[in-house]
Parts: sequence; structure tokens; C-alpha cells
Amino acid sequence: MTIIVIEVVDGITNYPRVNDGRRYQCSDIGGGIWKIPPAWRWNERMVADTPEYQGFIEGLAGEQVLGWCWQVGNDSPVTLDLHVDDKVVARFAADNDRGDLAQAGIGSGHHGFISPPLEEDIAAHSIIRVTVAGTDIQLANSGLTLSAYEQRGTPRPRRGSHYVSKHSEFTAMRAAAFTEVGDITSLRTASFANFVLEPSGTMRMPSCRVANRAAADYRIAPCPAVLPDSGFPAALSFPRMIITTLEDAYCLPFGPPFLQVQRKIITEFVNPRTPAYAPWFEYVGHDIYRPNVDIGLEDTKHDIDQAFYLDHSISGHFGHFLCDCLSRMYCWDVVRQIFGDVKLIIGGERTPGDFQNPLLRAAGVRADDIIRVTRLVRCRRLLLATLSLGIEEYASPTSSRLWSILRDRIAPRDISLPSRVYLTRSGISARPLVNEMEVERIFERFGFTIVRPELLSAQQQIAMVSNALLIAGPGGSGMFNLAFQGRLRSAFVIVREDRLNLTEMLVSAGMSCDLWYHLGKDAMSETSLSDGGPWLVDPVRLESDVADWVAASMA
Repeated sequence: MTIIVIEVVDGITNYPRVNDGRRYQCSDIGGGIWKIPPAWRWNERMVADTPEYQGFIEGLAGEQVLGWCWQVGNDSPVTLDLHVDDKVVARFAADNDRGDLAQAGIGSGHHGFISPPLEEDIAAHSIIRVTVAGTDIQLANSGLTLSAYEQRGTPRPRRGSHYVSKHSEFTAMRAAAFTEVGDITSLRTASFANFVLEPSGTMRMPSCRVANRAAADYRIAPCPAVLPDSGFPAALSFPRMIITTLEDAYCLPFGPPFLQVQRKIITEFVNPRTPAYAPWFEYVGHDIYRPNVDIGLEDTKHDIDQAFYLDHSISGHFGHFLCDCLSRMYCWDVVRQIFGDVKLIIGGERTPGDFQNPLLRAAGVRADDIIRVTRLVRCRRLLLATLSLGIEEYASPTSSRLWSILRDRIAPRDISLPSRVYLTRSGISARPLVNEMEVERIFERFGFTIVRPELLSAQQQIAMVSNALLIAGPGGSGMFNLAFQGRLRSAFVIVREDRLNLTEMLVSAGMSCDLWYHLGKDAMSETSLSDGGPWLVDPVRLESDVADWVAASMA
């Protein structure tokens, strides 16, 4: 999917003229993000002589401006200026991790921003603009009055109300540290407790090999899992599956749960690759976090008796939603049986192209039990669950069982679907495989159907994967669909050599397939590239490896 920003002037949409001279009908997918059809491929774009910026002001969180901005094709943070009535009042970087941006193909997703707070005496009719620092390039949705922007976060606390100051300190705490109880009655009556649903153990991993490297010539990217000296692990340990109950807990969208009275913040559900990053909080070291806004505890959008926490800092990203959120749904029926009426809370509003709701429905969640968190929520009882799959760390029989249940509920077997599928990333701007068109032609010669998963619904993606015998494609969100394999014999994953990780292996654990990897190189190795930089593969060696893989897999 190629992401562009469309101007709307006096209610008229100005569709852009792309490099082939034609105009394309574009579809709005929300938040200032638009999608153009597959006729215009990413690697057919003309390179502009001057940097191209995209961005959008999404609203306010109290007196802070929220949004996103990036320089197209460059994953480095963009510095922005905040203007009030044409006066620059703040300068800041757009570098917050946003899973929804990554899912939309906007670089690595680290392009969100929350501005410094505006002064309290700014008038409601003041004009707000955000520009690229030192230029007159302004973000879409600039130029409105302060009062016209939607409040999407927690407002400034009302004078005299109970609130948490942004100077307050919260200590990091793992949910597993609470007292363990041994029976359901004790769990129901406890204020803070853990209850073990399934014991810890060791999970056998699928067979993995790297086709174009000797074992001593590649390294798996650093990760929390304990790895052998070389190659992929044959088995990994997984933790106990635990339900945790918390009394009088609070949540903000995409943020970790926090306990106001105890001054604790629960850290299991922040991004494991950047544990110091917790939305709405600033990590100051030594397990101490501080809110980055004043939080009015009486300004709650929802006050819930009992809720199951399914949120995460990057729950808007398909792959992270699958592993960091959905992998906890093994206990949904259990908590409903123990506690009765329980709501499910997750951050953000439902968006076009929504993949979350179909998967939640398959997990047994009714639409009226889902509460979308857009502001502060208080829960008299908040229920948490251990991840049954930890990205780059472990898989478990629980996660394997869950994927199979969801697959069978969503996608019945259909042998009329392609048996050989290549999941392309040609429409995604982040981490572009610059010769992917040539790669696609190689796989087409071996009878593969080229599929752009971001253009399919969640149900269609799962149906495609569950009925395939062979699946190939670059590592990324699309390959997380391997969790829903049904009759798959083998998968062929193409990755940049410095991004070889355990993701595909973990989501395939407990299934019958094996995994082959083919490593590519940076397209511009002489420069220091960001995580979203371009890369390529040797097509001659790739075709040879694909031939070996197909022959071995279909023997």
C-alpha cells in the first residue's frame, strides 16, 4: 500500500497526479492516510529532487497536540515547529512508536508526536499549525482553531479534582510479582492476586535452515530468548500462563495499566524491544516512570466494574496485535466463567480496514463487550493475562492451540484457493525490497500466486494462508499469518541479514511445517541505514534456492 496525503480544499478532494500521468481514485483509511490502488507500485515511483513530507494533526490530549509526520523514504525523526497564531511556541521531534503507522506502511512507525503542553491562557479561537521545522511545509489538518480539534487523550484536570501530576513517580512492576492464590474463590475475593492456569514448560520449535549461508556465516538478531551458539534453537522454554486481578486500576489508550494508590505501573505490555517506552509515561531510570501529562482521575471516559486488558503500546500493528494482544485471548472464556460480566478494553477507535474486530469475534467476544479506549478508563477490577507467545522469546502449546481455534472459526478449508502463495511487500514503503518485482517473477515461474495481504481483510488473509501448501515472502506483518497455517508443508522467508529473527519460527511452533530462510543485503551498504532502509537479494542465487526448496517440500 502506498501512502499519500490528499488535500481537501473547500470540500473538494484533489487527487494527486502520479508519475505515469494518470489520476487514480483513492480511498480514505482515516487519520489523514489515503491508499491508492495497486496499479502504482512503490518501486515505480519517481524520486523527487526535494524531500517529501507527510503528516497529520489528529487532535489534542489536554493541551498537547497529537499527530504524526515523516519524510517519505527516510526513517529518521522529523523535527517540527508548533505555531499558535503564527508564533512558534515549541519545537519537538516526531519519534513516538505508533503501530498503526507501521501497519499503514509509514516507515517503521516511529513517527508519532505529542507536543509540549500549550500555555493555559491560549484562547479557544487561536489558530494551531504544525510545520516541518524551519520551513513553511505544514501538516494536514493545520490551521484550525484550538477548540475545533478533538480531544483524544486525557484533558487537563479540572481545578480541585483529584489528579496525578506529571511530576509524580511510578515504580515499574511485573504482574507476576503479585501474590499467588490456589483456588478460584480466593481469586474472586482478592484485591491483587495471580492464578496459574497452565504450568511452564518447553516447546519444540520447527526445523529452520538458512539456504544461502553456512551456519557460521549468519547470526540471529539479539533477542530475549536463550539461543545456541549458532543456528536456530530446537526448543524454547515458556512461562506459566497466569491470570492477574488488580483493584482500582487505570488505563490510557495504548498505555500500560497503572495503580494510582500504590504508585505502580505494570510493564508486561510495553514493547519488549523498547521497554523504556511506555505511552503517556516517561522513563527516568531505575524503574521509575513519570506521566508526561497531568492526569485527572475524575475525567474518565469509562468507569468499569470488571474489564479484561487487551491493549498494548503498538496494538494498531497487525503482527503485534496478533502476538502481543490476541495471544492473551486463551483465557477470555475462563475469566467470563469466573467473574461473570467482563468487558474487553483496547486502545483506539475502530478504523476502516479493521483487522481487530473479526479476530476478536472469532475469539468469542461480542461487539457490545468491546470498549475502545480513547481517554482515561478506570476499572474497579482489571484482569490481565500472560502472553502465550512472547515476540522473539517463546511460544507455547497455549498459543498454538489458540491459533488453530481462531483459524477454524474464521476460515473453513477451501481447496479452490491457491496452494502456492507469495505474500509481497511491494506496496509497503517500510524496509523496501528494491528488486521485489524481479523476486515476484521468480516465484511466479514456480507457480506462486502473488498476494498483497494489506489489501485483503483479516478473514481473506487467514483463508489464503490456511489453505496453502507453500508460502513465501519477505519477513514482516504478512508472515505473521503463518500462525493460521492449516495444511502448510513449508515456508520460505526472505529477510535482510541483520533482521533475521525468531518471529516466523515462533508463530509456526506446534505446526507441521518447516522454515527456509534466504538472506539479503542492504541496498546501500556504504551508508548507515535506518531500520526502514532498502535492501535487495541476488536473484540468481534466490532462484536456485527456491528450486531446491520447492523440490524438497513437495517430495
